[in-house]
Amino acid sequence: MKQILILLFITLGCSTLCATNPSETVLISDVSVPLIVEGKQVGSMTLKAGSPVTFVRTEGESIWITRGDSQPFQVPRSSIKPIEQKPIPQIGVSQINQSNALTGSPVMSAGQTATSNYLPSNPASVQSVRTHPCPSSFPITINGEEVIVTKIGDGPIGVTFFPYSDSKLMLREMEKEAFSLRTSMKQCSFFLWSYPDGDFSHRIHEAMNQFLKNRDGNEPYSLPFQGLASSIVTQIEAQSGIKQTLLVGNSLGAGIILWDYAKMVEDPDRRVLLISPSKPFLPPLTKGELPSLNKNTTLLASEERARGWHDESEASSDFYITKDMLPWIMKYRDEQICRLLLQKNEKLARGTFRSGRNFKIYPNEVFLTGHKTIGNEISINLLIKLMLISLGLSERDILLQSP
Repeated sequence: MKQILILLFITLGCSTLCATNPSETVLISDVSVPLIVEGKQVGSMTLKAGSPVTFVRTEGESIWITRGDSQPFQVPRSSIKPIEQKPIPQIGVSQINQSNALTGSPVMSAGQTATSNYLPSNPASVQSVRTHPCPSSFPITINGEEVIVTKIGDGPIGVTFFPYSDSKLMLREMEKEAFSLRTSMKQCSFFLWSYPDGDFSHRIHEAMNQFLKNRDGNEPYSLPFQGLASSIVTQIEAQSGIKQTLLVGNSLGAGIILWDYAKMVEDPDRRVLLISPSKPFLPPLTKGELPSLNKNTTLLASEERARGWHDESEASSDFYITKDMLPWIMKYRDEQICRLLLQKNEKLARGTFRSGRNFKIYPNEVFLTGHKTIGNEISINLLIKLMLISLGLSERDILLQSP
């Protein structure tokens, strides 16, 4: 029988949404949901009472729920089993002891409640820099070239993305997910941009070519990254009037942040999320080491080589991780987040055979093998969860929830 992918799609009006932490529940009455195929409604389907669903948020007398990987859809409030809603904590409520698993500092367990330790200790400081309305887009300068920054959301917490090398693709993918970002993290304003063409891109390509010639070498690359992260953050704050509390760097973007890391974390309120940093774009080693990461930084990177799975005779799935990076990754990588993602995906893993070893292949979001990029291996749902955790707006066991 020919299978047809059916997407559940609901168009939202310009109403005020109340975001809460997703919770599992069940329907207590039948509900009708429209069926959309290739953008056209072809009928409807009935979800029976007792069907498991995930509560997303409330809107007036209605609620929004999801089922599996479907888009949120609207049903009457009376159609689901009452649940205890857990509102997102407010800024500056209390503190927790939160850090990377291998730094020796206390770590929150999956069942502990995360509050606002990852937000400014002085709540007023978040809004103190807001001196004028923030435009939806504005120009900044990178390496002497003008780029346009796009803002999504209107919250007082600034989140700046430092994208991977195909920044235009990442920008498009993130703009497609503007609704999810706004409704899931309405306390935040997200700032997106892409790298300039010209000399900047040329030097990125040169660094990649040098890396390909000597993958495990320590030859320095000529990169225009010194002070770049500070410049970008300063310009965005000046143009938007919003303090940038969370910096998210992916691949190339993680490298740019690390070049300027000491300056970036001078602000004790700032949090950093580094996803799959890449060798070609990392700063030069200092005394044979990469920068030390503080407790406000979350590092996520794969560990294939550390586990001995890497095969030098073949193209490795962790191509951008080199030998000199391994001690740094294993020291600072957030093992708790990695374990929770592994736990969630254990049932989805499949057995295989490689290089004389039996092991499992896991879904892309598990940080065991492979280079992860936002919009590809890192879904918007996972990204939102990681950002909520980084900001202290959610418990870590949100990673075990579906989708």
